[in-house]
Parts: sequence; C-alpha cells; structure tokens
Amino acid sequence: MLLALPRELRDQIYTYVFAKTTCVPFAAETASDWFFFGAARPRCRACPSFVTSPLPTVRSVIGPLLTCRQIYCEAVDIFLKSVTLHIDDPDDIERIASSPPHHGRQVRTSLRHLALRLHLKDTTRDAWMSALGRIPGTFPGLVHVTIDNHMRPPTSYENISDALYLAGPLLHHFPPHLQPPSPALQLDFAYVEDNVLFACEELGRIYHRDALEAHKGVIMALLQDDKFRGYACDLDMQTMLLMLSRIAKQFEQQWLESLRQRRIREQEAQAQAEARVQLEREAGGENRIVLVE
Repeated sequence: MLLALPRELRDQIYTYVFAKTTCVPFAAETASDWFFFGAARPRCRACPSFVTSPLPTVRSVIGPLLTCRQIYCEAVDIFLKSVTLHIDDPDDIERIASSPPHHGRQVRTSLRHLALRLHLKDTTRDAWMSALGRIPGTFPGLVHVTIDNHMRPPTSYENISDALYLAGPLLHHFPPHLQPPSPALQLDFAYVEDNVLFACEELGRIYHRDALEAHKGVIMALLQDDKFRGYACDLDMQTMLLMLSRIAKQFEQQWLESLRQRRIREQEAQAQAEARVQLEREAGGENRIVLVE
C-alpha cells in the first residue's frame, strides 16, 4: 500500500514518522544491542523518568526500514536528518566509536542531531572528557548538539571544577560551528539534588537551586573567555583551574549580593503582610465595639 502512493506522499509520511524522534543507542532492558553493542545506564534524580515510557532504540526506530530495500533507500536520509541520538553514558560513546565499521556506520557518519546528558563527578569526569573528545570524529555530520549538564551542587570547590571536564574538550575538540556561543550548541543545566546549601540570619535559608543561575553563569563565562579558550586548546588543566577560580570569585560576589537583595525584599514583604494583618485586626476590633454599643 505504501509503495503504491506517489513518491511525494511517501516522503511526507517518512518526514511525519521521524519528525522530532529521539532514540538511544542501547536498550535499557537488555544487556546488549546488535546495532552497536553495549547497555544503557540508569539515570539520576534530575533526569526525567523513562520507566513507563522509555525512549526507543535506534534498532526499533530504523527496524521497519530494513524490511524493504526501496523503503530504506527512500527513507534513510530523512531518518538521519530528523532523528536525535540520546546518550547519557560516556562508555556508550566509546563503544560506538570503536564498534566494527558495519555496525551502524551510516548512522555514525550521517547523524545530524545529538543529545548528551552528562553527570560529572569524581568517578566519571575523566571518562566524559575522553568521550567528548571522540564525538566529532565519531559523528562528523553533526549540525546540532544539546548537552544537559546535570551538575553536583557547589558544596565544594571540587564540584565547581567539574566544569573544566566539559569546557575543555568542547573548546579543544569540537568544530567552530559547535562551540559556544553558537546556537548549534545548546547547553542546559540542572542539579542532581536540591537540599539546603546553607542558612544564616543575613541571607536566610539558601537551597542548591538558588545557586544554579550563578553556576551556569560561571560556566558560560568560562566558555566564552578568550584567554581560557587559548588554554583549553592545549588542555592545560592547571591554568584552566586558575581561570575558573577567578571567574567563580567574580560571580560569587554578585551572587551573594543578589541573595542579600532578595532577603531584604522578603523581609519588607513580610513586614508589609504583618502590618496588613494588624490593621485588619484593629479594624475588626473597632467594628465589634460599635456593635456592642
């Protein structure tokens, strides 16, 4: 039935089927997948839950095209232009890069959209740094990359230094059209947890989420700093760390001042609310006196 339709209609159908399709390289419910090889990994608290509606695998999305040579030839280019490959484990990138040429070669070389979800910490940041460096060579046809950077809250300077393992390879390995501030690179940020960061009389109770905008600002300023860009091109970690410290201190003062101003507004709002309550009580008392008379 499909092949009996005019080619223009078939192309519209292929475009509709694959529009905004996001898939993963490996299935979560199995130990391996034939399209590359390897396994999916669990997601953190900040990630959306795919328990009830998991993302499809490349195999399941492209599988119907493999039933007919004509359909495959007609639809594969539309598939590759439309699909987004989602990866949340650095080992998956390493496995894809080192997989045999006949395993997903066309997807690797022609993929245009890639979505990464990073979880940088002591045990993963070296692996992510290496994997990020392999992305341009593994997927040379990329035109758009989205990176969800799920960060550790800034409870220590060690947590903030995780940014180097993202910023360094982006500026060192990625082509110019995929480097910030290019719209072809979309960076989104979230924290893996949200608890009380600290509390004091001057600022009140400060949660992790209160630091997110400042934390984002540090990373974006780092990525767009010309001096840092030069050191990142050499992956000079020691000098990059010094520059991160300088930028973080600048944002820290701005952040603390914004928290002070917010605390003042909160106290003013609370005082106004208490004054309104007091006026209402006094007005209510006067009305009761009139009724008694």
